[in-house]
Formats: sequence, C-alpha cells, structure tokens
Amino acid sequence: MSLVVGLICSYEAVYSQIPEDTEILLTHTPAHYILDETKRRVRAGCGVLARRLGELEGCRLHVFGHIHEARGAKIGEGHKVHVNAAIGSSLGGRPVVVDLLNNLEDDSA
Repeated sequence: MSLVVGLICSYEAVYSQIPEDTEILLTHTPAHYILDETKRRVRAGCGVLARRLGELEGCRLHVFGHIHEARGAKIGEGHKVHVNAAIGSSLGGRPVVVDLLNNLEDDSA
C-alpha cells in the first residue's frame, strides 16, 4: 500500500467517526478548498474531510486552523459557517468570535 493510499484510509477512518447529528465540528486541518490556501498558493486542506462535511447536513459551524495565512471565515453550502481561527504573530494574536443564532423552537409553550 502506498503512503498516500494509507493516509487517505486513515483519514477516512477518523472522519467516518464524526456523528451524523454533529452541529459544531472542531478540527486541526481545514477541508479542501475551504480557507486552505497557503502563501505559495497550494490548497492544503483535506479532501476526505471536505466530503464528510458535505454529508453532515446538520453541521452549522466548522472551526479549524493549521493554515495561518488563510485565517478568516466564510459561509458555505447550506449556510454552514467555516472559520479558520489560526492565530499568527502577523495577525496580532486577535481571537475569532463566532455568534450563531439558535433556531431551535421553544417546546415549553
């Protein structure tokens, strides 16, 4: 088995364990093509994670880091919020604050 195939299999083993009802997901690495561009213009995110995020229909927020130069936030498909919260010295160490509205219906009425 090649190293690449072995890595993909291990990524699939890890990301397949994310529960279907996950609403907020924290990972170290970004998904492929989501705030993952390095200063050398290489897309360094994980394709396996990108595929799994697409399957998690109830996931509202994905927070990650790793690619410091791609720090920021964006709204993706299905209104999913993606936040690259990596902090670097050139960014002054400012934190990222995310405020999501809770759309759950009040069952007490």
